[in-house]
Amino acid sequence: MNMTKIIKLLIHLIQLLNQKNIMHLRYNKELKNKDFLLTIKYLFQVYSRKQQQMLSEANQVKTIK
Repeated sequence: MNMTKIIKLLIHLIQLLNQKNIMHLRYNKELKNKDFLLTIKYLFQVYSRKQQQMLSEANQVKTIK
């Protein structure tokens, strides 16, 4: 992964974090490093699940045609 992709991914993760569907994460006013890393890890999992879902939907569309 080059830096551009990493930066775009981080921006996307921050946007995901701002969405309401992820606001159920518990946030303290002071985020500890461990909490922050767990949050980033969780966001990567959500992001990869979303990517997989989009890929499978795209494949379904291809097979229908």
